[in-house]
Amino acid sequence: MSPSHHMHVKPGTYEGSGPFESNVSHFEDCAELCGWDMRTKMLMLASSLRGTARTYYMSLPEQERRDNRILSSRLNNRFGNAGKHHYMWLKKNEKRRRVKDESISSLAHAIRQLAPKAYSELDHRSQEQ
Repeated sequence: MSPSHHMHVKPGTYEGSGPFESNVSHFEDCAELCGWDMRTKMLMLASSLRGTARTYYMSLPEQERRDNRILSSRLNNRFGNAGKHHYMWLKKNEKRRRVKDESISSLAHAIRQLAPKAYSELDHRSQEQ
């Protein structure tokens, strides 16, 4: 689809309950179909929030509300399944120890699998550290 032939699709609203991941998936599809730039995506995302989600959005600092990447991350941490289980993953990561006869590479692999879940608010590079 050429840039001059974008569709006009409006994403649904999100009130802070229900499956956040499916809401984000629908939103991203709408953004791609419409050819939104990052600023438009941020404004459309913000304008789709209602209820608890809108209240949470309004509690964020202005600079976080106006950066699509940060806003999406904050909303995912608060309403997505990853955010609900953040502390569980953090504790699992902190308690993970090498078990008898486990190789160092197996331990490293297990920790590498836990890190993105336990430290979801960090960027990939920080998680690797």
